[in-house]
Amino acid sequence: MSYVNVVLGDNFASVVSDTQITKSDGTVSEKEMKKFLVTDQKVLIATTGNADVAKRLFDFFEEHQDLQFSAVRMQVAAILEQLQGVTDEDGGKISQKVIVAGFEDGTCTATAFIVDSYKALQVINYGPWNVIHLTPEDYSFDIAEYFGRLRTDKLSDVVAHQEKALFRVSRHSQQVNNTINKEVMLDV
Repeated sequence: MSYVNVVLGDNFASVVSDTQITKSDGTVSEKEMKKFLVTDQKVLIATTGNADVAKRLFDFFEEHQDLQFSAVRMQVAAILEQLQGVTDEDGGKISQKVIVAGFEDGTCTATAFIVDSYKALQVINYGPWNVIHLTPEDYSFDIAEYFGRLRTDKLSDVVAHQEKALFRVSRHSQQVNNTINKEVMLDV
């Protein structure tokens, strides 16, 4: 799994991802995976990394659509902490990055969780007008600079900019295809 981009606005979260799953050996195992879920409670869960871990996360939250934003964050942290010291079927480390975004007190916020089998869970919190990007290991595109040039809060422009970023990454990374999945979550 390779590319996810989330833009937080004052009253929205916009997510764009590719759909390709690339194994650790570089082979493509799937070309049509959705890398995010928006629950009935307007909580966005997006992930890159191990496809089995992603499936476990999505299956859990598909069954628990009623969980509020804070409960989803706690549950994601609990699931990811279980990966400490765990390796994949080939004996390699499991790396997973997860973004949980939602609305708290009328404000769009997000938490990014980063786990590596051999390191402690990292947690980073974000507020409105932040861009969170989960990029592939084989490409070092400075996406923060790219989005720093975005000078609008018009939602359609934000989404168009996200799509252009995905196309740019897909041209340079074998781990990313140019098939777009996208969704906008509004606080209404």
